[in-house]
Amino acid sequence: MKFSGQKLKAAREAKQLTLRELALELQNKHNYAVLDASTLARWEANPNACPRRKTLLLVAEYLEVDIEELYVDEEPVLNVGMDSCEVIKMIERIIQIHANDNCDSRLKLLADLLK
Repeated sequence: MKFSGQKLKAAREAKQLTLRELALELQNKHNYAVLDASTLARWEANPNACPRRKTLLLVAEYLEVDIEELYVDEEPVLNVGMDSCEVIKMIERIIQIHANDNCDSRLKLLADLLK
């Protein structure tokens, strides 16, 4: 499953909210800045956006949609049961491993990735 900014935009527009209004409503409801309008705009416009699920859940709850409605099916990047966001995070961790000269820690991190 891959996050769909288009689906988020459709859900927001169905509630007749602007980006700024949604950001302010979330802030008022949770008593802290959940996210700002520019972040929402990036999520809606970027086909590769990978919002944090916890934050997206708050948005989905406010918009009264199931969080799964904000995702679309996609062809798997790797046949390992991961979505594209998880693959990106794994690649970032691999890069961190290679930046470290300590072989033992690299092996441990690789083992953790394969669990």
